[in-house]
Amino acid sequence: MRRFQDERGASAVEFAIIASLLFMILFGTIQFGIIFNRYQGVQAASREAARLGSLQDTTVVAIEDRVADSLSIVNPANKDNCNVSSGTPTLALDRWCVQVFRRQTSGGSLTPHTTSDSSTPCNAIQPGNSKSVVVRVWYRTRLDIPLWASPQLNISGSGEFRCE
Repeated sequence: MRRFQDERGASAVEFAIIASLLFMILFGTIQFGIIFNRYQGVQAASREAARLGSLQDTTVVAIEDRVADSLSIVNPANKDNCNVSSGTPTLALDRWCVQVFRRQTSGGSLTPHTTSDSSTPCNAIQPGNSKSVVVRVWYRTRLDIPLWASPQLNISGSGEFRCE
């Protein structure tokens, strides 16, 4: 009888140890789903904006507006300017930016357009030219897992369409 009294509460301690691990795995899985959903949204918005940019007389501002309309996770007021000279822009948390490029030939280099540029990426195309527009969207978010570090992530998406 004395032996059972010494083990009282042992199952509660074991549960506390295992429960913290299980909750970390559960919330990690939920956060992965949220991040993946945001990634899919950014990808879709960049493709939709590139599709719009491939049309004649579409400005860079119209492309950025399409991204803002397509992404429900972003606040249009939280838009930053991307530094097109670097590969990954430096953004604050919950900020986003759009990079618009023009590719002259298939596999050629990208020519950036600035966000203040009102020119159209697909203007004055010659018949048979393979000019295309590339839109990259960046969004900075946090991966929140309880009892774990909360790193910030850059989610990016890219879309490319041939000019029409």
